[in-house]
Amino acid sequence: MTYSCTGPGSAATRRRCTFWLLTLLISLQLSLSGLTPTHAAQSHRSPPAQSGSVTSSVASNAIGLDLGSSIRALSVGSQLGRSVSIREGGTRRIVSASDLLTPAELVALQQVLSTGHQTLRLGPSGTAISGSFQLTPDLTQQLSSLAVPKGVTAIDDFARNGNLSLSGDLSNAGKFYAVSSSPTVTAASISAANIFNQQGAVLTSVLPKSGLFGMGNLISNLSLNLNASNNVGNAGTISSAGRLTVTAGGSITNALPAGATGVNPVMQGINNVNLQAPNIANDGLIASQLATVNANTAQLVNSGTMQAPSGSIQIASLSGNTLSVDNSLGTISAQDEVLFQTLGTTQQSKAELSVVGGTISANTVSFVSPQGRINVAVSRINGSVDVSGGTAMIDVQQGNLDLGVVHLTGDPIFFAQGGSLDLSGLFTSNSTFSTAGGDFVALATGDITATTAPPAATVDASSGSGGGSIVLAAGVNFTVDPSQAACSACSNAYSIGGPSNTGGSINLPTVSFRTNSSTSLTATGSVTAASIQSGNVNVNAGGAFSATAVNASAVGSGNGGSIFVSAQTVLGTQAGPLTLSADGAGTGNGGYISIFTSGDLALRSGAGGVIISATGGSSGSSSGDGGSVQLFVGNLTVVPASLNVSPLGVNGNGGSISISAQALLGPGAGPPTFSANGAGTGNGGNITVFTSGDLAVGSVAGGLIISATGGSFGSSSGNGGSVLLSAGTLTRWWI
Repeated sequence: MTYSCTGPGSAATRRRCTFWLLTLLISLQLSLSGLTPTHAAQSHRSPPAQSGSVTSSVASNAIGLDLGSSIRALSVGSQLGRSVSIREGGTRRIVSASDLLTPAELVALQQVLSTGHQTLRLGPSGTAISGSFQLTPDLTQQLSSLAVPKGVTAIDDFARNGNLSLSGDLSNAGKFYAVSSSPTVTAASISAANIFNQQGAVLTSVLPKSGLFGMGNLISNLSLNLNASNNVGNAGTISSAGRLTVTAGGSITNALPAGATGVNPVMQGINNVNLQAPNIANDGLIASQLATVNANTAQLVNSGTMQAPSGSIQIASLSGNTLSVDNSLGTISAQDEVLFQTLGTTQQSKAELSVVGGTISANTVSFVSPQGRINVAVSRINGSVDVSGGTAMIDVQQGNLDLGVVHLTGDPIFFAQGGSLDLSGLFTSNSTFSTAGGDFVALATGDITATTAPPAATVDASSGSGGGSIVLAAGVNFTVDPSQAACSACSNAYSIGGPSNTGGSINLPTVSFRTNSSTSLTATGSVTAASIQSGNVNVNAGGAFSATAVNASAVGSGNGGSIFVSAQTVLGTQAGPLTLSADGAGTGNGGYISIFTSGDLALRSGAGGVIISATGGSSGSSSGDGGSVQLFVGNLTVVPASLNVSPLGVNGNGGSISISAQALLGPGAGPPTFSANGAGTGNGGNITVFTSGDLAVGSVAGGLIISATGGSFGSSSGNGGSVLLSAGTLTRWWI
């Protein structure tokens, strides 16, 4: 049976003719010349699968469809059978079988043949200038590329047409709506060599409020998947009513063209936003409204905004162990967590995580690089900071740095260049934070605190082979060299300058410090610590210094270390005295203790007092000289047995005591003793006292007993020491 499509006939006959003509148009694409070579790579679309997504099958003879092209190269062919009119540039054009058409004219002809109406408006040259069109299986079955001009709306029903797969590019300067008319198809997938969404363009699965003409019963939560073998570039809006997944073999760029001005580009999903490419650049907005933003990349440059107001942001290099994030001028914010993560160190390469610039905000901001080098130097972090890796350098230039959970196998450097530093997080999972013998550095232009540290919190930099240095400085200006983030000996990685504009204190009343190297605590305000155990200790405080103990004593047969304290006042706690000890051990000599304070100092064993000890050797040892004590204070109050620099062994020279005070006060009940005696055959030490007040020497109430004898009773040798006294009025009672 044959049908006539040129004369009158039944409605059924006309429908059969329409179907035949649509099929004919697709076959006519094979005569295309000048636009796409006949050997172009194949592309395909598949019928919809009965599941949450659609699948693809290969067709042949792919063509390009650029609706902005004015080149008439598409041959209608003799099988059209009759002339058909289309609107073009405000006039009607009669299309006959011998005509060549532009891609837009071909689409308009298809609309007239299939629906009797033309919704795509054409300009005089045959280009699409406005209106809309629907991608159909017949129209898109053999597409290799697609270009949608500005002002034109393209609609693709993925439930009807299947996934869109192009071997060439998808370029959109208008509006492209991905829709689904079936509840079983919940994701639309577009693949191309490159996907370009131009400035002002919209590529979306979000339905407009007014709906789409001629389409009903569309699902409202369609997810959108974009996959480019090369690059994805967005200067307009890419959005999804469900998940948004964008994958590129090269780069994903969300930014206006260079030199362009206008509305910032947007990549946004209602649910998860998933980005994967070796390089990602954002100068606009990347956002998940209700869930998480996941960026899998080796390099992210963000000068715009990334946000997850109801979820988290995860930026990770999950296919390698290096991640570089340049957040200069950018903002990364989430409700729950912002996570930066790499894979771990391998035998072939060291893991490295670098995050610089901008502001990062979340309840928790985490940096994870197993056994790797972590280098963070940002403008501001709002939230608790978790760190897990090998070594870490964490720099916050504005605001406070609040440490959360910290797990490091190497040396950390924490610093806040525009606020305060809270070390509480060092002790979240364990009351002792260990650097495994590496250095520990904490610097802040404001305060250094540990507001939630447990009562027995400890920073431990000790080891069996020397240990690392401990350095804390608050209320100071400083610089840090980010290139030395992996330092194990970090003294050259930073430089401390003068006082900051705000000043600051070290307030760590429950935190102790332990190392067999050196410890330095510096603050323009006060310094408070639980205790310090270190080879050498240096404390510089513009205010008060308070602790329970500073121990620089030796072990084995070593010499005592040194303790230097400069503060406005030096005192113990309300619970007891501050003990400063630099004793020798075995046959070792006593160390050196120096205190400079403009305030009063009380050498006594009660609350708030100070006990000083720099003895030499151990009880019964064969040698070990006494150490040295130097005090420059306001008024000095001394009680018995509170200052001793004598050796404890059977032989040893006495140490030295040097005191400069406005007044030297003894207790009313009896005299205190300054002792620098030698032992065995050892010589006596040296005692010097300078005071502008009165001084009474002798065994009387309010007096002072001074002893610098040489040797021991019955010993064969041992010279006496020296005593130098200078006072306003000196009274001697021993004659």
